Amino acid sequence: MPTNTHLEAINAKAELLPERVHTAQDPQIIRQRAEELARALAWLPNTPSSQTFAERYRALAHDLKPIFAALELPVPDSPISDDFRWLYDNERLLYTDLQSVVETLKSRGTIPHVRTPNGDTVPRVLALAEGFLDAVSNEFSERDFTLFLEVFQQTAALQVRELWTMVAALKLVLLERIAVRGKRLLNDPTDPSQGLGVCLRSLRETGQTTWKTVLEPLMMVDRVLRRDPADAYGRMDFESRQLYRKRVSNIATHSDFDELQVAKAAVALAEQARQRTSDEPRIALRESHVGYYLIDEGAPLLHQRMGFRPPFSQKIQSLLRKHPDVSYLLGIQLLTLAIMSMVVVFLTDSDNALPFILFSMLIVILPSSQSAVQLMNYLVTSQKGFLIVASPWSQSPACS
Repeated sequence: MPTNTHLEAINAKAELLPERVHTAQDPQIIRQRAEELARALAWLPNTPSSQTFAERYRALAHDLKPIFAALELPVPDSPISDDFRWLYDNERLLYTDLQSVVETLKSRGTIPHVRTPNGDTVPRVLALAEGFLDAVSNEFSERDFTLFLEVFQQTAALQVRELWTMVAALKLVLLERIAVRGKRLLNDPTDPSQGLGVCLRSLRETGQTTWKTVLEPLMMVDRVLRRDPADAYGRMDFESRQLYRKRVSNIATHSDFDELQVAKAAVALAEQARQRTSDEPRIALRESHVGYYLIDEGAPLLHQRMGFRPPFSQKIQSLLRKHPDVSYLLGIQLLTLAIMSMVVVFLTDSDNALPFILFSMLIVILPSSQSAVQLMNYLVTSQKGFLIVASPWSQSPACS
């Protein structure tokens, strides 16, 4: 990261900068702009990915480079505007958020895309971030953001992964606008009309927001799953609920139904189980929980109803989960054989007699088996539930 040798001097001067109080936006205007944006964007179901994110953050890094270089120079002795001081004071914030945006968006290549009124094809979250910041004049607040997305989703529900990408999308758009204003400000440090301070404060606030508490209530899937007939989903911790939402998203990705339809199907199956009479109340209660159809023994029934088409890797994982003991022991045996064979190949050559080779295998079989057990344990625990069958009743304290 570029170092700023004059940062302390700038911080001392920053105390003199007035903090502008957040100007409350008219809720009616925000509502109107969200409705207009929802009607204007045309969803493109056959365009799940593009290079838009990569192109945008490459261009952003190029635009910020001269700004970072200029911030290494001493503060001009001539009069400078408050916006110019804001830019100097937040160099570290700009650099850190640029890196975080790049890392986040690298893994979000596959995401719903839309066509904007001017004909551009962009990720929907990017169009949302730009539309929201335009509606609030780049001044972020949790209240305005929540209202904007609530109104937008009355027309088009966002996917879970889209909502989690909104943070990076907001930062990307803010950084782009800071770069544009910053380049103009470097040409005229006395210009007070760039509005750079507003963008920088919004960038800082997006980093300080507790996004779990903001985004979870906006997830339409979450609202459906909270209708859980067993009344267990709502009492789970955040990580357990997130696991369920990821399963819903995975099924929707590999089927012809959207996330809301998958979630409603899981709730419907759980409701049918609750209405059935059973000699075992505990079994009836277990089967009336949405988790039974998302991550437990009822999953095949939900998969069948949704026409779920798992990719090859998930088919292998499903097969291993059905036979965990056999898979674990067979894996140890194969790894032991592989390790032992490699060691023997290095210890012997083609001129050695067969008894010597067999004796070498006997010597290394014990350390090879120990290494195989360690390696297999690592593989099992590092592959996100590779051989783990998660029970919804073990996930939630509310169900114990």
